[in-house]
Amino acid sequence: MNFEAILISLLVIYLTVTIIELTGLHRFNLRYFDYGFKIYKREISHHFSNWTNLDGIYSEKEGNYVFLPDLRMGYFVSRFIVFRNLNFFVFYRGVPLTIFGKFLESENSLEITYFISYRLVFLISIWLIGWTVLPILTGSLLSIGIGIAGILFTSLMLYLVYTFQQGKMLIISDEIEKILKVRK
Repeated sequence: MNFEAILISLLVIYLTVTIIELTGLHRFNLRYFDYGFKIYKREISHHFSNWTNLDGIYSEKEGNYVFLPDLRMGYFVSRFIVFRNLNFFVFYRGVPLTIFGKFLESENSLEITYFISYRLVFLISIWLIGWTVLPILTGSLLSIGIGIAGILFTSLMLYLVYTFQQGKMLIISDEIEKILKVRK
Protein backbone atom coordinates (compact mmCIF):
# COMPACT_ATOMS: atom_id res chain seq x y z
CA MET A 1 0.00 0.00 0.00
CA ASN A 2 1.17 3.47 -0.70
CA PHE A 3 1.09 6.47 1.62
CA GLU A 4 -1.96 8.11 0.01
CA ALA A 5 -4.10 4.98 0.46
CA ILE A 6 -3.13 4.72 4.13
CA LEU A 7 -3.87 8.40 4.66
CA ILE A 8 -7.28 8.14 2.97
CA SER A 9 -8.10 5.01 5.00
CA LEU A 10 -7.22 6.78 8.25
CA LEU A 11 -9.29 9.80 7.24
CA VAL A 12 -12.33 7.63 6.45
CA ILE A 13 -11.97 5.83 9.81
CA TYR A 14 -11.65 9.16 11.64
CA LEU A 15 -14.74 10.61 9.94
CA THR A 16 -16.74 7.44 10.64
CA VAL A 17 -15.80 7.52 14.34
CA THR A 18 -16.68 11.23 14.45
CA ILE A 19 -20.12 10.65 12.95
CA ILE A 20 -20.82 7.72 15.30
CA GLU A 21 -19.70 9.70 18.34
CA LEU A 22 -21.62 12.87 17.48
CA THR A 23 -24.77 10.87 16.73
CA GLY A 24 -24.47 9.07 20.06
CA LEU A 25 -23.91 12.32 21.95
CA HIS A 26 -26.81 14.17 20.35
CA ARG A 27 -29.13 11.20 20.97
CA PHE A 28 -27.99 11.19 24.61
CA ASN A 29 -26.59 7.67 24.53
CA LEU A 30 -25.05 7.80 28.01
CA ARG A 31 -22.04 5.59 27.27
CA TYR A 32 -20.58 8.35 25.06
CA PHE A 33 -20.63 10.77 27.99
CA ASP A 34 -18.13 8.65 29.94
CA TYR A 35 -15.27 9.21 27.48
CA GLY A 36 -13.81 12.64 27.08
CA PHE A 37 -11.02 15.00 28.01
CA LYS A 38 -12.07 17.28 30.88
CA ILE A 39 -11.51 20.91 29.93
CA TYR A 40 -13.42 22.82 32.60
CA LYS A 41 -15.25 22.27 35.88
CA ARG A 42 -17.61 24.68 37.57
CA GLU A 43 -19.30 24.45 40.93
CA ILE A 44 -22.39 26.49 41.80
CA SER A 45 -23.68 26.74 45.37
CA HIS A 46 -27.45 26.78 45.77
CA HIS A 47 -30.30 26.14 48.18
CA PHE A 48 -33.10 24.96 45.89
CA SER A 49 -33.48 23.23 42.57
CA ASN A 50 -36.55 22.05 40.75
CA TRP A 51 -35.78 18.42 39.80
CA THR A 52 -39.22 16.91 40.25
CA ASN A 53 -40.83 18.57 37.23
CA LEU A 54 -38.07 17.73 34.75
CA ASP A 55 -38.47 15.02 32.13
CA GLY A 56 -37.35 14.72 28.53
CA ILE A 57 -34.81 16.66 26.54
CA TYR A 58 -34.65 20.44 26.90
CA SER A 59 -33.25 22.56 24.09
CA GLU A 60 -31.86 26.03 24.71
CA LYS A 61 -29.76 28.47 22.66
CA GLU A 62 -26.36 26.85 23.33
CA GLY A 63 -27.15 23.28 24.26
CA ASN A 64 -29.47 20.35 24.72
CA TYR A 65 -30.02 18.99 28.21
CA VAL A 66 -31.44 15.84 29.77
CA PHE A 67 -32.18 15.44 33.49
CA LEU A 68 -32.33 12.34 35.68
CA PRO A 69 -34.43 13.55 38.65
CA ASP A 70 -34.04 10.37 40.73
CA LEU A 71 -30.25 10.62 40.63
CA ARG A 72 -30.24 14.44 40.74
CA MET A 73 -27.91 14.58 37.79
CA GLY A 74 -28.05 15.36 34.10
CA TYR A 75 -26.15 15.48 30.83
CA PHE A 76 -25.69 18.13 28.18
CA VAL A 77 -24.26 18.53 24.71
CA SER A 78 -23.64 21.80 22.87
CA ARG A 79 -25.75 22.50 19.81
CA PHE A 80 -24.37 21.93 16.33
CA ILE A 81 -24.10 25.48 14.94
CA VAL A 82 -21.94 26.37 11.93
CA PHE A 83 -22.93 30.03 11.56
CA ARG A 84 -24.11 32.36 14.30
CA ASN A 85 -24.81 36.07 14.11
CA LEU A 86 -24.40 37.42 17.66
CA ASN A 87 -25.04 41.06 16.76
CA PHE A 88 -24.43 43.46 13.88
CA PHE A 89 -20.65 43.45 14.38
CA VAL A 90 -19.95 40.02 15.82
CA PHE A 91 -20.53 36.74 13.98
CA TYR A 92 -18.63 33.56 13.40
CA ARG A 93 -18.46 30.75 10.90
CA GLY A 94 -16.63 27.55 11.17
CA VAL A 95 -16.56 23.98 12.26
CA PRO A 96 -18.45 23.69 15.53
CA LEU A 97 -16.70 22.20 18.53
CA THR A 98 -18.93 19.81 20.42
CA ILE A 99 -18.71 20.26 24.17
CA PHE A 100 -20.50 17.73 26.30
CA GLY A 101 -20.65 16.91 29.95
CA LYS A 102 -22.61 16.12 33.02
CA PHE A 103 -23.84 17.88 36.11
CA LEU A 104 -24.55 16.51 39.53
CA GLU A 105 -26.20 18.03 42.57
CA SER A 106 -24.70 16.99 45.90
CA GLU A 107 -24.23 18.67 49.27
CA ASN A 108 -25.94 21.95 48.27
CA SER A 109 -23.83 22.47 45.17
CA LEU A 110 -24.25 21.81 41.49
CA GLU A 111 -21.04 20.51 39.91
CA ILE A 112 -20.81 20.90 36.13
CA THR A 113 -18.02 19.11 34.24
CA TYR A 114 -17.25 19.93 30.60
CA PHE A 115 -15.52 17.54 28.17
CA ILE A 116 -14.29 17.44 24.60
CA SER A 117 -13.76 14.25 22.65
CA TYR A 118 -10.54 12.27 22.88
CA ARG A 119 -10.45 12.17 19.07
CA LEU A 120 -9.99 15.97 19.04
CA VAL A 121 -7.17 15.71 21.56
CA PHE A 122 -5.65 12.99 19.37
CA LEU A 123 -5.96 15.16 16.25
CA ILE A 124 -4.35 18.17 17.96
CA SER A 125 -1.55 15.95 19.31
CA ILE A 126 -0.81 14.55 15.85
CA TRP A 127 -0.77 18.10 14.47
CA LEU A 128 1.70 19.29 17.13
CA ILE A 129 3.88 16.18 16.76
CA GLY A 130 4.01 16.86 13.02
CA TRP A 131 5.20 20.41 13.66
CA THR A 132 7.86 19.03 16.01
CA VAL A 133 9.15 15.83 14.39
CA LEU A 134 9.22 16.77 10.69
CA PRO A 135 11.50 19.83 11.13
CA ILE A 136 13.86 17.84 13.34
CA LEU A 137 14.05 15.04 10.76
CA THR A 138 15.01 17.46 7.98
CA GLY A 139 17.68 18.94 10.22
CA SER A 140 17.89 22.36 8.61
CA LEU A 141 17.75 25.45 10.76
CA LEU A 142 15.07 27.04 8.56
CA SER A 143 12.72 24.07 8.93
CA ILE A 144 13.22 24.03 12.71
CA GLY A 145 12.32 27.74 12.80
CA ILE A 146 9.21 27.09 10.70
CA GLY A 147 8.31 24.23 13.07
CA ILE A 148 8.63 26.49 16.12
CA ALA A 149 6.53 29.15 14.38
CA GLY A 150 3.90 26.50 13.57
CA ILE A 151 3.79 25.33 17.19
CA LEU A 152 3.46 28.91 18.46
CA PHE A 153 0.71 29.71 15.95
CA THR A 154 -1.16 26.49 16.85
CA SER A 155 -0.82 27.28 20.56
CA LEU A 156 -2.20 30.79 19.99
CA MET A 157 -5.15 29.43 18.01
CA LEU A 158 -5.89 26.84 20.70
CA TYR A 159 -5.79 29.56 23.35
CA LEU A 160 -8.21 31.76 21.38
CA VAL A 161 -10.60 28.87 20.75
CA TYR A 162 -10.48 27.88 24.42
CA THR A 163 -11.19 31.47 25.50
CA PHE A 164 -14.18 31.64 23.17
CA GLN A 165 -15.41 28.23 24.34
CA GLN A 166 -15.15 29.31 28.00
CA GLY A 167 -17.80 31.93 27.28
CA LYS A 168 -19.93 29.24 25.68
CA MET A 169 -19.44 27.00 28.73
CA LEU A 170 -20.57 29.80 31.04
CA ILE A 171 -23.70 30.27 28.93
CA ILE A 172 -24.35 26.52 29.19
CA SER A 173 -24.07 26.67 32.99
CA ASP A 174 -26.46 29.66 33.03
CA GLU A 175 -28.95 27.67 30.94
CA ILE A 176 -28.71 24.73 33.36
CA GLU A 177 -29.35 27.13 36.25
CA LYS A 178 -32.34 28.60 34.41
CA ILE A 179 -33.88 25.19 33.76
CA LEU A 180 -33.29 24.02 37.33
CA LYS A 181 -34.44 27.39 38.70
CA VAL A 182 -31.50 27.49 41.04
CA ARG A 183 -31.88 29.99 43.88
CA LYS A 184 -28.61 31.23 45.31
